[in-house]
Amino acid sequence: MHPRSFAALALVVLAAPSALAQTAPEPATLPPPPPPPAAPIEPHHVVSVTFSPIHLLLPIVEVAGEFALNEKMSVAGIVGFGSVPIETTTITSSASGLSSSTKTEHLSAWEVGGHFNYYVVGNFDHGMQLGVEALYLKVDAAGTTYRSAASASGFAVGPYVGYKLITGVGFTFEANLGAQYVAARAQTTDGTSSASDSKWIPLLNLNVGWSF
Repeated sequence: MHPRSFAALALVVLAAPSALAQTAPEPATLPPPPPPPAAPIEPHHVVSVTFSPIHLLLPIVEVAGEFALNEKMSVAGIVGFGSVPIETTTITSSASGLSSSTKTEHLSAWEVGGHFNYYVVGNFDHGMQLGVEALYLKVDAAGTTYRSAASASGFAVGPYVGYKLITGVGFTFEANLGAQYVAARAQTTDGTSSASDSKWIPLLNLNVGWSF
């Protein structure tokens, strides 16, 4: 081989690394990994104990205990006891004619039931609920002079939409608005007759209490 050929070949060999370096593709830049999915916000409380101030007007003490199944669902038990006022009118006959007198008696009353909540917005601590409530109610005239009905019982069930808020210290406020179907039956004192009725009525709950 001619010396000049060696020289030319040497130049090619020497130039090859720099040429490869210039033409070598740059390594591909990988996109950053996607951020991990946000963890669900867990509620800080799992139990709420509330009562209904409205029922105290009768007066009936109604207490509800709500228990979180998870951050979106809960169940509650409801108990209540007290009395229901009812007016009775007595008509008497005398030499001067007929006269009437009216007085208010209180019939003993109690209730038991529960409800189920699903928090469509937020969670057990703070959010909007969709729920359903079912209650069994009993009114008894035993121990009174009331004679129109010895007792009455009924069952109420219906859906509602609600809102619940638990503050940082645990104070709890809850409001529900909906409708419920009530079926009731009354029995006279002497047992000779009875009456029943059913209808849709508004459902309104305004409860306050504490959560843990």
